[in-house]
Amino acid sequence: MEREIIPIRSMTSLKNPEALLSSNKHLQPDAYKWCWLNGSFIESANASVSVFDRGYLYGDGLFETIRIHGGKLFEWQRHWERLKSGCEGLTIRLDIAEEALKTNILDLVQKNQLNECMARIQISRGPGPRGYLPPENAQATWVITLHSAPELPLKQPQSWRVILSRMRMPSHWECAEWKTSNKLFQTFVKQEAKEAHADDAIILNESGHITELSCANLFFVMSDFLLTPPLGSGILPGTTRALILDIAAQAGVDCKEAACDMETLHHARSVFATLTTFGMIHIDSIQGQRFDLHPLEQTIYKAYLKQLNATK
Repeated sequence: MEREIIPIRSMTSLKNPEALLSSNKHLQPDAYKWCWLNGSFIESANASVSVFDRGYLYGDGLFETIRIHGGKLFEWQRHWERLKSGCEGLTIRLDIAEEALKTNILDLVQKNQLNECMARIQISRGPGPRGYLPPENAQATWVITLHSAPELPLKQPQSWRVILSRMRMPSHWECAEWKTSNKLFQTFVKQEAKEAHADDAIILNESGHITELSCANLFFVMSDFLLTPPLGSGILPGTTRALILDIAAQAGVDCKEAACDMETLHHARSVFATLTTFGMIHIDSIQGQRFDLHPLEQTIYKAYLKQLNATK
């Protein structure tokens, strides 16, 4: 006997008739009204990509999150270079020019009548047949969405409580240098932190060296210099990390990139994290060890805000 195939939409309506009426709407409360999808402005609630898109099926894609401040892109060049490097590394065809992508983001910001927000650029390899092997001549899927930007305090950075994750990041993992769409590892780390009533967790690599948090790079304020894990330890080359290294150099602060372990914490005066959304985060405690805000952190944070405001 031939088996009847019930359409997914019908299955949904059998369980919840009201779901059929709203099945084409997407609930994304932190996204602004308009987004950009493959060259067109579309209402975010109605934007869709194929269920056969490899970004959805395998996490086969990349993303970048950029702060818009005063209607302008902050640290655009670093984000673009990382996105371009990721496309080259994953062999995803970069079929849009830098200035065109930049213009589309700014046009989307204007269409949503915004000055302050976060722009997320999402690129996937696009639809393809089942199987891990990437299809030849795939047509990439491009999406730009806008989201609310956290307000940055003017006097000192926000503080986080951090634990040590049980997860381990392999230092030889080549994809660590790109912001890939497959973030299941980081999802586990963030869930682990939440269960411990913490904001995030430190990730070690297979050698027991500190790498980063789930979403941020780390810096340690030592006696007379800054210390940060090197790129070869398995960390994402953060755009804000690179900016802070520049700021430290301009201020005459010695900054070393060297392997760190948990013993480093016993010698650190203070610890802070860097990420696009918040700029800098003071780490208030790690596994119960407390850290006071150090004057050098304050100096660097003020310099960061000065750089940010210079984009207006």
